[in-house]
Amino acid sequence: MPMKRCSHCILPETYPKISFNKQEICSICSNYKGFVPQSETILTNCTKIAKRENRIYDALVPLSGGKDSTYILYLAKKVYGLNVLAYTFDNGFLTDFALKNIKSALEILNVDHIFWKPNWDILKNYIEIFC
Repeated sequence: MPMKRCSHCILPETYPKISFNKQEICSICSNYKGFVPQSETILTNCTKIAKRENRIYDALVPLSGGKDSTYILYLAKKVYGLNVLAYTFDNGFLTDFALKNIKSALEILNVDHIFWKPNWDILKNYIEIFC
């Protein structure tokens, strides 16, 4: 006889403490309430507060030139409508590709940017001590 499986998630009847209803939907699927990311709500509230403040910029967004930070910059500017200041910390390891991405993102999104490159000797000492 074939093993019974949930018609939604395909968990088997051998899964611990699982049961099935008449429609062959498991107890886990039946009890699932859905998921609303709390961080999205918190972020939306923060952006509303930031817009109410009387400042030049609503947000500071770190920008490395990678896909994650570039996407966050896009969200802040285009989706949430924030007046953004982008910030890049040059640790001495930025690639040419990352630098091109930074330049492109800044031009396309039309945001102000701070590029900070610390004294290499100081940074090198810091890396040696803490890494």
